[in-house]
Amino acid sequence: MKASVKLPVLPEVSIRSVCRRLVCVASVYLAMAPANGNIVMRFGQTVRRIRLKQGLSQERYAELAEVHRNYVGLIERGERSPTLSNLVRLANGLGISLSELLRRAQL
Repeated sequence: MKASVKLPVLPEVSIRSVCRRLVCVASVYLAMAPANGNIVMRFGQTVRRIRLKQGLSQERYAELAEVHRNYVGLIERGERSPTLSNLVRLANGLGISLSELLRRAQL
């Protein structure tokens, strides 16, 4: 004889209330994010500023830097923290040294 498992009855929850809770959790998480989030954001903004000053599209810049074009957008929006090897690629793609790129980002 098979034992039947009785699942607990969950209260009905609206999508709106779930979304509100997720927004609250995300807000708390972002408020508690480490200061290096600022570093990543500042680096991405610097890359974007230099790229635009040079008249490069994200796609062309990605080709020059030998990275995927989506990766450039993620970096510029501060959604990815680049590895050391990608930092070098990103600087080379802009035609500047890594130390100069970091100096311009004030890192």
